[in-house]
Order: sequence, then structure tokens, then C-alpha cells
Amino acid sequence: MTDFPCTECGLCCKNLKNALTWDAPDWMKPAIEAFPYKTLEDGSCEKMVGNRCSVYEDRPLLCNLDKLHDELDVPMSKQEWFDLNVKGCHSLQATARHALRLEITQWLHP
Repeated sequence: MTDFPCTECGLCCKNLKNALTWDAPDWMKPAIEAFPYKTLEDGSCEKMVGNRCSVYEDRPLLCNLDKLHDELDVPMSKQEWFDLNVKGCHSLQATARHALRLEITQWLHP
């Protein structure tokens, strides 16, 4: 894999607050501390429009997996880094699907 297989679901941007507040390893902290934008009350990035980043071409280091790996001392290969982030992406998508199923169930069976 040479590029991260982004599905453009927007869930990473919708859950940005989690990325900014977790107990990150030391090598990741510079990217978190340099993040220039605010999170909204729902935890999403202020630069998100629909499921798209409005500053994508000039996105912060934290949001650019390829560049982040190249510029920080990530203790794994780029392939391992992408694989780890794919797992996180799939986890966010599974959580979103589960939440949607609960919402539909509650709507159908109040």
C-alpha cells in the first residue's frame, strides 16, 4: 500500500476531539500540540464541511498520515503505520454503524 485507503467518510474529523485528548505517545505529541483548529461541541473539526476537509490541501500534520510518518519519529514502518490507522478507521466506522442501528431500532420501537 502506498497511500492510505481513505473512504472519505469523515469519521476521523467528526471524532477529532478524541484524537486531541487521548494519552498519546511522546512521538505523537508535537502533531497534537501543533493542531491549529478548534473542535466543535460535538467533537468534530471546525474545518469540516459535510464529510470533507475545507483545508485538505494545507491540512495540519496530525491529519496527514503520510507526512506525519515521514516527519515524526514514528516507531514503525510506513506500512505498519497505515495498517494501524486502517484498523482505527474500521473501528470508527463500526461504531458509527452500531450507533445508526441503535437509532433506527429506537425509532422503529419507541
